[in-house]
Amino acid sequence: MNKDIFFQKKKLRQEVFLKVKKYKDHQLRQLSNNIISALEKNEYFQKANLIFAYWSLPGEVNTHDFINKWHQNKKILLPVINKNILEIKSFHGQDKMVKSKYYNVMEPTGEQFNNIGDIDLIIVPGVAFDRLNNRLGRGRGYYDNLLTSMSAYKIGICFYFQFFDKIPTNSTDMKMDKVITDYSIL
Repeated sequence: MNKDIFFQKKKLRQEVFLKVKKYKDHQLRQLSNNIISALEKNEYFQKANLIFAYWSLPGEVNTHDFINKWHQNKKILLPVINKNILEIKSFHGQDKMVKSKYYNVMEPTGEQFNNIGDIDLIIVPGVAFDRLNNRLGRGRGYYDNLLTSMSAYKIGICFYFQFFDKIPTNSTDMKMDKVITDYSIL
């Protein structure tokens, strides 16, 4: 990776994390509700039966209520970190989740899901997104590595302060098909 791009990404991550800290939990939850409402109106979500989502960390668009609400009507898959890769497992309720040994995030238990070609929609977190549907992750490459093998429609979701005109990217960064933020008209 180009050193200049590496440092630009690092600086942008720090900038966004400082912005997140300015908000109280209830403010982020309200912003999250607006984003999730726009997501639920999206035609790809409405048509999807098998959705790969994520169980949000603090400071990310909150997906907990969304997943709990929809897992009875649609099959929800979540990522599980296994050393340096993301695996996919089915969500069967919060009571069937355990805390990851790698990060402070809850993950589903059970068998790994391998039929990635069956996934209809992927909902992707990110530190930042831009108007060209580029995504900046946390820097480990988990999602970029996994998404290269997936053909489903990809929607990135983020708060308005995580959305930029242009973010630094390189050839290994996966683009989204759409980005939904508080300004859900994007």
